[in-house]
Amino acid sequence: MSIAKGKILNEFIDKETAMKKLECSSMNVFPSIMSIYKVEQNTVDRRKYYKLSDIEEIIEKANDFFNKHYSCPYVVELFGYPLLNKYKIKSVTIPRKYRGILLQTRKEFKGATNCYEKTDIDKLKQKIEDINSNYLDRENTFKKLETTQDYIVDVVSKFNIRTKTNGNKTYYNIEDLQAAIEEVEKFYEEHYTAQYVYENIFSRDIVKARNVKQVRIFNHYKSILRKKYDFKGIYIFYKKADIDNISIKENEFIDRNSILKMFEIESDRFILKPVVKEFGIETMQTGNSLLYRLKDVKRAVEEVKNFFDTNYTRKQVSEIIDDELSY
Repeated sequence: MSIAKGKILNEFIDKETAMKKLECSSMNVFPSIMSIYKVEQNTVDRRKYYKLSDIEEIIEKANDFFNKHYSCPYVVELFGYPLLNKYKIKSVTIPRKYRGILLQTRKEFKGATNCYEKTDIDKLKQKIEDINSNYLDRENTFKKLETTQDYIVDVVSKFNIRTKTNGNKTYYNIEDLQAAIEEVEKFYEEHYTAQYVYENIFSRDIVKARNVKQVRIFNHYKSILRKKYDFKGIYIFYKKADIDNISIKENEFIDRNSILKMFEIESDRFILKPVVKEFGIETMQTGNSLLYRLKDVKRAVEEVKNFFDTNYTRKQVSEIIDDELSY
């Protein structure tokens, strides 16, 4: 074997070997590939040989291209055309020089003329993953917030809840939803309803006398956690700290039996309530009991005594006149 022939056989490979390396099964495609890449060729004993380094360069460039792209079937199955169109992600044409080779290694591209750039698809993947991990869909948002469609627009606006859209669906940021829940829970934890205060702690008169400021709940607070905090029609609250700080001195108030005794009333069924109102006696609700301000009761008793001490009844006047006439 001549030196020239030996060198060719060391640096060149035959057609069968070249097609095997290229994973090219078509006898018709092979010549066009050789022509497109301008592969160096030599003939030995009337048999063609192809430069190995050129073949390896073709494989390297083809792999580089396919490594940067996803096949159309994979992408379409993953997202579907509507979503791809929404985000304006377009396919790219596979160069003719990469078609018909690497049919086993890159079989997902077999017969394909188009594909998608991985950078575009990976960005979309990340966006979808972000939505799935950090956002809730509409139905689960309603469940988490215990709200309905009637309130969601106002809730999103007032609580500054971030949203994202995917196709025609809206998703809501989980962190923002949780923050809204905690904000409302904190409000309820730090406040009593006015109704609860009047019925279980202090009367309206006591609260008013102590100048405790009323707090009106925001409408968007009432729009969520509607099952957990069922306060329909209740809008007025008091800060627990303000109510708890109301100081009542010892013996400042007396119970019902004591006021009946001081007023010398046998039954309070019809009499006590109007009397208390008439004399402006301050009351205080403690649990199920209503207490009466002792100072006000004493004032009322003294006022009544003074009245009768300085005035006569008709009967007394009649008796006095009769006594005078009898002399």
